[in-house]
Amino acid sequence: MPPDPPDPLMPVPTPLLASIPQTGLQSFDDISQSASRSPVRSNVLFMPRLGQIVTIRFLEVHQYVYQKWEDTLKRYSNHAEQVDGSRKVVASFVIDRGDSKVKAFICPIPIFMQLGRHGSNHDFSLARQGSGISTTYNVSSSGESIVDADLLSNIKYTASVTSLVDIFTKGIQWHVLDAPLDPIESRFDILDL
Repeated sequence: MPPDPPDPLMPVPTPLLASIPQTGLQSFDDISQSASRSPVRSNVLFMPRLGQIVTIRFLEVHQYVYQKWEDTLKRYSNHAEQVDGSRKVVASFVIDRGDSKVKAFICPIPIFMQLGRHGSNHDFSLARQGSGISTTYNVSSSGESIVDADLLSNIKYTASVTSLVDIFTKGIQWHVLDAPLDPIESRFDILDL
């Protein structure tokens, strides 16, 4: 059975500098060939495919990534800096409400602006309709939600160690890191606990 055709919305990893060694890293192409036909690849979440709905919660960490359509590959490539013909998109850490895991997510700015109408403390459902140039995304709020302060602290620490830009441009594998605890510098600090 021949493999499914590539999805034009799936990014193609492109390293920032050719001199940076990429050994030991799993590329998005390797992931996509071993994964099922869903918008989830490991701990990276992409915009939903036709007929699918993705429910997410943003986690306060956002960075810009530049995407360029590659005609020969029929998909987008991601870049850390603007290149000719690229468009700016937003990369964020989100909670995928489908499995309650933290994932890196990439979103076009017009969709991100629609999400911003409700504020960052909401769950959002994204649904794709149409294909090609007539593709539209329906965005709806699923209501306010609360995220544990420890998880937010861990996400901020993870973002300080692993850049969202690197996740999407270099295909770096990552996971949520535990934020280091503040050291107790004197025995009197214990009394404040």
